[in-house]
Amino acid sequence: NRTCEKDGVGFSVQFTWSKHRSFDDYDSLKVEVRDEYLLQLNQIEHGQRSMGSIDPFVFDLNHAINLVEEYGEKLESYIFFREKQSSDVDVPTLQLNDNVLLPGRYDVCACQNMLKCPNGTVSKPKSKSIDDCKTRGDQVLSRESVIPYSYLTISS
Repeated sequence: NRTCEKDGVGFSVQFTWSKHRSFDDYDSLKVEVRDEYLLQLNQIEHGQRSMGSIDPFVFDLNHAINLVEEYGEKLESYIFFREKQSSDVDVPTLQLNDNVLLPGRYDVCACQNMLKCPNGTVSKPKSKSIDDCKTRGDQVLSRESVIPYSYLTISS
C-alpha cells in the first residue's frame, strides 16, 4: 500500500476496476465509496451503465464499509478464514502458502451475482444449487447464438 502525500499518513485502495485512490482516513473513504456506489446504482436503474452491474471493487468496498459500520470492533470475530476440512463440499477456496482456506462464515460474504438464478427463473429460499432454479412459467426464455447465421450455413 502506498501512503497519502499529506503527512505520510493514509492508505490507498483499488477503488474501481481502473482506478487506484488514496485516502487520508476511513471517513473520507466511506463518503467516496457510498457516493460512487449510489451513482452506479442510479446509472443501472436508468439504463446508463453498459455493464448492468456495479463495479466489483466498489461493490466490495461498500460491503466492507457496511460490515465495519454494523460490527465495529467485533468485525474480526465475524469475518475470518479457516482451514479446509476433508468433509467440506467443493467450494471456492483461498490458497495461502500451504494452507487451503475457506471463509469462516458464508453469511457475511457478498457478491452481487452470488447464487443468483438465471433470468426468468427463481429458487426457494436457502437453495444450495443452480439446479434448484426453476422457471416461473410467465416468461419465455430464448437463447441467442453469438455466431452469425452466415457462419452456420454450408456454402457449396
